Amino acid sequence: MSTGPQHTASPQAEAFAAVAEQFRQAEQWSPAELAKVQTELLGRLLADAAAHVPWHREHTAPVLRDAPGESPLTLLERVPVLTRTMIQAQQAALISERHQPDGVVDFSTSGSTGTPVTVRWNRAANLVQAGLVARHYRWFDSDPAAKLAGLRVVTGSDGVRRGRGWFPGAAAGETADMDASFPVRKQLEWLLHEDPRYLMTYPSNARALLLEARAQGVKPTRLERIHSFGEAMADELPALARSIWNVPVADRYSAREVGLVAIQCPTGDGYHVQAESVLVELLDAHDRPVPEGETGRVVITNLHNRAMPMIRYAIGDYAAAGPPCRCGSPLPVLKRILGRTRNMFVMPDGDVLWPRFSSQELGNVAPIRQFQLVQTSLDEVIFRLVAMRAITAEEESTLESLVRRRLLGDYRLEFRYVDDIPRSASGKYEDFRSEVAQDGAVSHA
Repeated sequence: MSTGPQHTASPQAEAFAAVAEQFRQAEQWSPAELAKVQTELLGRLLADAAAHVPWHREHTAPVLRDAPGESPLTLLERVPVLTRTMIQAQQAALISERHQPDGVVDFSTSGSTGTPVTVRWNRAANLVQAGLVARHYRWFDSDPAAKLAGLRVVTGSDGVRRGRGWFPGAAAGETADMDASFPVRKQLEWLLHEDPRYLMTYPSNARALLLEARAQGVKPTRLERIHSFGEAMADELPALARSIWNVPVADRYSAREVGLVAIQCPTGDGYHVQAESVLVELLDAHDRPVPEGETGRVVITNLHNRAMPMIRYAIGDYAAAGPPCRCGSPLPVLKRILGRTRNMFVMPDGDVLWPRFSSQELGNVAPIRQFQLVQTSLDEVIFRLVAMRAITAEEESTLESLVRRRLLGDYRLEFRYVDDIPRSASGKYEDFRSEVAQDGAVSHA
């Protein structure tokens, strides 16, 4: 007989706990066991996409039909590589016609490669992502009951939000977020007031915070670690964090279209590909695999999202694979990631801010296919646009107002309409690039 109130976990919490435990067990697999599971997941994904997704019915189904019995890994090599432009053009045809019993979530990417896309996820795939985020924090011994402060994208009028729980299985931990588009001095003031044990932000924003903190001689007293995400981490950042705040940096590599891709190894070198969730290929310009150690295009297949299967998606980044990690993990290793790096906008008074522009917000003003802002000096910014039609004077005025709300200061804003915005020599695309060093000088690097 019960002697008091009974508390049961919610279905969501129980599902999350099961996924988190599966990821714990997977860390004990041998490389052969991991490869077997990944191959089985890929086979089911290809079959489901070929049967229920119009684009894959045309392009993937013939591959499966013409080579019955072949390994899914071999078949995958014959499926066309998807680009962001292709996703934009084939949006409806890439969505599954099959009912998703757990529901779906739609969202648009930030467009940080210059070509925004809208993607659809089923909730089971989102649950897998929550499990991977929990793994990231667990690998670095972070206490989910402690306070986590985030300097990242925050919607809302005041740019600040508060809550509980870092992820579904961590309901106790306090969270406080501030929009990272605020000037860095304001961010630092807020961070010092919040005084969290952990900070989550973008690597370039973390670097700017550290440099400003060094200039002011200040440090959050309880901070134990910086968790970084969203862009390539500069090699200098861990040493900078150690020398200024005496804290380590824990990085992860992710993209909203495909989820969490790789987590920095806590004890070894490089990043571990989350192979239970994604399959990563590194390809040359002719879609052929590059040898270990050589840089190739990052092409990702998410193994769990059936609502809009992202199969062989060229994310726009470059990376190089490394040998098995000395930590003993069976997960594949990326030894170097040349992802999308955001520069910081330099304000006339020397303060800097992380420039954030929503492709969806810009697209609501005018039909923009690509955009790029370039700060050429303290008093000039060039706004490059690839438009689907001529932009009206009213639309241009609204775009200018939006830019000036994000990039604070007194400067000339010049619109330039172009047919294409090329990538840099390293193969990266930046939606914002500053040619002004943080000391105000023009950089020619």
